[in-house]
Amino acid sequence: MVCKLSTVSLLSFFGIFLFFVGCAKDHKDFRIKGTVSYQGKPLSSGVIRLHMANGRVAAARIRPDGSFEITDVIPGEVKVTIEEDPAEIERRTMPLPQVPMKPAVMKSSVQVPAKYKDAKTSDLVFTLVPGQPLKVELH
Repeated sequence: MVCKLSTVSLLSFFGIFLFFVGCAKDHKDFRIKGTVSYQGKPLSSGVIRLHMANGRVAAARIRPDGSFEITDVIPGEVKVTIEEDPAEIERRTMPLPQVPMKPAVMKSSVQVPAKYKDAKTSDLVFTLVPGQPLKVELH
């Protein structure tokens, strides 16, 4: 009797364990790479955010060549927002230095249209697929 009870208990526990493991994550996180351009040219700085259906938000900095890489995203539809890089905003509001900077050091920054900064007003909607790069074009 003790042996039967232990076997039944063990099988029940194993079944419950498998149920919770299987239901804990019905998707697989992945990494996505992509580019952001504005009026046909790579956006040289900024922050891209992916607003996923489950309420999760993933973000990354946009590199000078317009590329980005975001981890921990899930497949499916996302709304994209683009914000200016906080360092660029600070640079524009600081007084200019007395010593002229070399043109190669000065970075040209583009102001992102306001509608792309807020998830409520952004019309950038994409479907994320593992292994498929994301190309975001701002108009």
